[in-house]
Amino acid sequence: MSTPAAAAPRRADPLARLALAALFLSLLTGLPLVGLYRPEAARASVEALASGWPFGWLLRGMHWAAATALVAFTLGHLLLALWRRDDQRASRGRWWTALLSGLALILVGLSGFVLRGDAEALGALAIWRGLLEALPLLGPALATLVLGVPGAGLGPVAIHHAGTFSLLALGLTLHHGLMRWPDLRSWVLVLGGAFCLAALLPATLFEGSGAGVVHGPWYLLGLQALLLVSPLWVAGLGALLLGGALLLLPRLSDPGRRALLSGLALLALLHLGGSLWLVLR
Repeated sequence: MSTPAAAAPRRADPLARLALAALFLSLLTGLPLVGLYRPEAARASVEALASGWPFGWLLRGMHWAAATALVAFTLGHLLLALWRRDDQRASRGRWWTALLSGLALILVGLSGFVLRGDAEALGALAIWRGLLEALPLLGPALATLVLGVPGAGLGPVAIHHAGTFSLLALGLTLHHGLMRWPDLRSWVLVLGGAFCLAALLPATLFEGSGAGVVHGPWYLLGLQALLLVSPLWVAGLGALLLGGALLLLPRLSDPGRRALLSGLALLALLHLGGSLWLVLR
């Protein structure tokens, strides 16, 4: 009597492998930038990097491209995981780790956007500070811890971007994932794509004064549109409800799961619509 063959270990999907490669590339390209960046003169140091250092513009562009790809691949990986019901097969701890790693990646991206120091970055900083300060009890203290004292420079943001948030994202991603190092194919695709994107679409700074509507990171434009038509507490409550819904998703029965996923799909469409409205207005 033959025994059934052992099931082969499940491999990470292509989007997860690409996201891991983008994460490592963003970290590797960010290391040289740490020594060249001056948080007390953020915009001037970014401009000096782009024009005063050999291939500095390319290094910054590849860092931006890798970070952008990281968010895009992570979102795609999440959608694929929900489609395949991976959340129901994963342990509760692994699912929660996945959600926390996603939050850490958003914090990395948002803090990196703020470090540009231009009008769009300062606008995003003001919104971020307002959201944190709106939290009950510890809101103002948390805003000072993460973002520093208003008008005192971007030193705390730079420390959290290069240290706290990046290390959290790396640790949580490695703990959640099935791989500890990107495979060669993912490295080649991400490295080549980042190089081409940086060469063809150089990362630029916002040249306006910020008197009109300035745009935050592309993946948060829907939230920014919501903040234009509603108070801060609405966005905060929505974020808490979204996080709670994702935490509970693996434990729901099929009817509840379908209803919640339908609600999340509607929310995604509203986010997309708000993003388009903000860009075109």
